[in-house]
Amino acid sequence: MHHRVRNNLQTVAALLSLQMRHASPQVRGPLQEAVSRIRSLTVVHDLFSGQNLQEMDLETLCRTVVEEAVTTLCGEDAGVTWMVEADEVWVSSRQATILALLLNEFVANAVRHGFKDRSGGRIQVLVRRESGQALLEVADDGWGLPAGFDMRYSRGLGLQIARTLVEVDLRGRLEVGPRPGNGTVVRVWFSPDGLPNGRGSAEGQLDPVERGRR
Repeated sequence: MHHRVRNNLQTVAALLSLQMRHASPQVRGPLQEAVSRIRSLTVVHDLFSGQNLQEMDLETLCRTVVEEAVTTLCGEDAGVTWMVEADEVWVSSRQATILALLLNEFVANAVRHGFKDRSGGRIQVLVRRESGQALLEVADDGWGLPAGFDMRYSRGLGLQIARTLVEVDLRGRLEVGPRPGNGTVVRVWFSPDGLPNGRGSAEGQLDPVERGRR
């Protein structure tokens, strides 16, 4: 089942990529973001089918999705670096799919808006678990939010997608605000539905992982 779904997603992504080559600059950006969303779903299918898992640790998901999103949106030689630091949090395939889409949206927002007209930037992903709740935080050191920004009145497609995924699908809470110093930070609180199966590290242990392209 995972294999068939993955092949279908890959076909759609390939068709959009082909169309993107002949599109105007105004259309190319949205098409590229659509391809990135599809590839984030492909990543989830690869992770679960490749290891025959019922649940996934969020750190592995974050590292894989962020790397794929940065590569898709920026290319191999972009000056965007990223880091993941995570407590042990496990999620089901359903939540993993939702979180993969959210991570892709947050990275895309940083690349398209935060790092616009810049040679690169830095994305930091943090996962914490407290009292049965999980926090997913994505911060960038980009230009920051526009003056007077209010998430409730934003018409951006990416933020609308994120709000729906968090509030409806995860039944969680979304917060978007300025990052201390400069940039933007996005936080998602939700109740993880996975159980540790012994493959992760000890609960609460930090395992920083940093990768980047220059």
